[in-house]
Amino acid sequence: MKQTRITAEPNPEPGGFLDPLRLTWVGGERSYVLTGRYRYDSLIAGGVITVPVGYRTDFASIPWLFRRILPRNGPYTPAAVVHDWLCELRGSTGIDSATTHEVFLEAMEVLRVPAWKRWTMYRAVKWFGPRFKSKKI
Repeated sequence: MKQTRITAEPNPEPGGFLDPLRLTWVGGERSYVLTGRYRYDSLIAGGVITVPVGYRTDFASIPWLFRRILPRNGPYTPAAVVHDWLCELRGSTGIDSATTHEVFLEAMEVLRVPAWKRWTMYRAVKWFGPRFKSKKI
């Protein structure tokens, strides 16, 4: 099986990514797997979010109708991986869905995603994304 690798270099400014994003295509529903630890230092979440090695992602969950304008993989991919991980945890870290979506916006700002793209994607997850409460006391 041919494996595709995607990398994104770290941007360790305050509130930034601390590790390079290393993913390998493996196929299936969540077709990319992290091959290295991935950490994001979020000012909004108040600490470092660590996505573990072996986590599988599908990047940005964009309906096929809109993928010409916003493909699943783009400059926002690192932010989408962190957002996917927080959504999967469903509040068990003490971060609720509203904060999870704000972290996504923050991470896209760090990545310098154009404003129209980041606000469009942020509003989409805010309006149509998963909703969950913080479960940590």
